[in-house]
Amino acid sequence: MKTSVILFVMATILPGAAESENISGLLLDTASLPCVNPQRFQGLACDTPRRTIRASEFVCVQAAPGRGDYVVLLHGMGRTTWSMKKIERRFVSTGFQVINVAYPSTRVPIETLATQYLEQAIATRCIQPERKIHFVTHSLGGVVLAYYLQNHTHPNLGRVVMLSPPNRGSELADRWGNNFLYRFFTGPAGQQLGTAPSSLPNRLGPVMFELGVIAGNRSLNPWTAHMIPGANDGKVAVARAKAAGMKDFIVVPRTHTFIMRDPGVIDYVLFFINNGFFKRERAHTPQSDHALTCLPLPRGRPPRLSPMIDAARALPTQCCYSKPKHQ
Repeated sequence: MKTSVILFVMATILPGAAESENISGLLLDTASLPCVNPQRFQGLACDTPRRTIRASEFVCVQAAPGRGDYVVLLHGMGRTTWSMKKIERRFVSTGFQVINVAYPSTRVPIETLATQYLEQAIATRCIQPERKIHFVTHSLGGVVLAYYLQNHTHPNLGRVVMLSPPNRGSELADRWGNNFLYRFFTGPAGQQLGTAPSSLPNRLGPVMFELGVIAGNRSLNPWTAHMIPGANDGKVAVARAKAAGMKDFIVVPRTHTFIMRDPGVIDYVLFFINNGFFKRERAHTPQSDHALTCLPLPRGRPPRLSPMIDAARALPTQCCYSKPKHQ
């Protein structure tokens, strides 16, 4: 029973099981993956005949053409580039050149992810120095980027938006760090996301770039949400998503798993990349104290009322109960 409960919890921690990047074994189609590892496929053209190869041979995938600045996307732990596909499409439609980076998030430490996979993707794809390089990350991708930018400088660095980043660690890593299943599903990087001062996220200094952070306060798993004090998205506490030196911060009613797919959240991301702050209903005032501002997201249409309420409204207005007459 205990093992089945742990498996259920791990499934909610790594919700990308359907898209899970068992990187060494995942088979991908070269027709949709134009960016290849130059060491193994040097000189291979993007219009190479269709064939199947392993995802571990790739540095980045789905680099979309565009005429504007670069936007580098970094997915979260246990996810793939498909989790960032909606953001990619939105930025491409507005003229950005998007590099959707694939990396084995559960196979190697954060330092390796930053210095090998991310660094190589930027070096091989962001080759025009006159264009700004912006970043949009989800979850673990934010910590990978923060570590990378602590050790690399780019004169053409643009703005950064992090979605649900564990910038100050996560209590789940503290609680399950020694659990075999947790180590199996999250790998070395999962061991580095604790809340102790010695953990990698807490050893990083204040950010020195324009950063906007979006945190969620809804959860798909009430058990993990109960383990994390305060408002949280089931994986990361709202307070631990903050980073010293960030420029703007908002909280939205979305979950850790699907925050990157929400159209309203994508609107906020695009607005920050273009303007340097998050759009609000009222006139924008800089939040020097980064207060927790919970913003409702626009919806396409109001939710339907329940059938029982509809049926009740259709009843006659007069009372159906009549008091018996006195004899």
